[in-house]
Amino acid sequence: MTKKNVSRSTAFTLAIALTGLLGFSSCDTGACSGNCPLDLSGDVTLSVISQERSFPANLSVLFKVESISSTPIGRLDSTDFEIFDNDVLQSQFESSSKIDGQRGDFATSVVLVLDLSGSITNTENLAPLKSASKAFLESALSIDDENTTEASVWWFDGDAALKQLVGFTNDSSELMNAIDSVDASISTDASTNLYGAIVQSVEVLENRLNQIDDETAAIGAIAIFTDGTDQASRSTQSSALEAVSNADPKINMYSIGLRGEIDENFLKNVGKSGSVFASNINEITPQFRDIAERIRDQANSVYKLEYCSPRRSGLSHSLRIVVNAGGRVAQDEINYSAEGFSGGCTLD
Repeated sequence: MTKKNVSRSTAFTLAIALTGLLGFSSCDTGACSGNCPLDLSGDVTLSVISQERSFPANLSVLFKVESISSTPIGRLDSTDFEIFDNDVLQSQFESSSKIDGQRGDFATSVVLVLDLSGSITNTENLAPLKSASKAFLESALSIDDENTTEASVWWFDGDAALKQLVGFTNDSSELMNAIDSVDASISTDASTNLYGAIVQSVEVLENRLNQIDDETAAIGAIAIFTDGTDQASRSTQSSALEAVSNADPKINMYSIGLRGEIDENFLKNVGKSGSVFASNINEITPQFRDIAERIRDQANSVYKLEYCSPRRSGLSHSLRIVVNAGGRVAQDEINYSAEGFSGGCTLD
């Protein structure tokens, strides 16, 4: 997979944070409008992740399909979807669309963040953690056979900075060698800057997604491991949770905890896409592998709609995506402006 270190112009940057431009609405537990996922059958949801509008009349929508228990639903094709523009089924004569769900159409960036504070590096826990990390990376890179998945490993102790062990790569040997290089001398600060590591890991992945060329739909995941709580007090718990809450919607957050001194409720809030816990270090490898498999499944449940709109004016139009997954039906809707739209739209 070739990565281009260039800024994306518009592709998938008009996400939830820019709701006013393209008409996203907020969700609550009692009502649904705008981009709220509608569960029509009780067991499937379709949720818009991000959208982009470009000329002459193009719309791109990134979305995911999963069960209400957050189990990803992958391997759907275009025949499983219907597109409604202003509540009218898409006309094959006046508009065109394409839905991609193949792994080669996406780039997946995975960040593994390891707690290498004194309770790990100065104990017998380091060797099992290294084995678990290698199992995680092996599983993460097995998402596909098209080299569209890359991983990077970072670590933290009590220092202010999150430290890179190995940069983004899809070279399994490079990742494994980096893990093998870790020893007790790697850290010079036995404290734990957990809150700061969370904030900085989100920044790392957001920056990486912004470097991927705008022809590629980019998604990402962060998996953070710790065996304790924040001790360094360099950042606050609220700043860490705010970073998770405000992260790019294309990023899935996972947490892995070794019980004993951790705050499980906090780690569950950090791992909004999933969290796992082990009672002793010898149980940690299956938990790491579990999270890697969840990342794989999430990647396979993401789809991209490319649409040529027939609208030529108007500030508020609706575009509704409906999925029928083996008789289980769900939908989600966006609003878009057609001001300035004209003929000549094509799909790559």
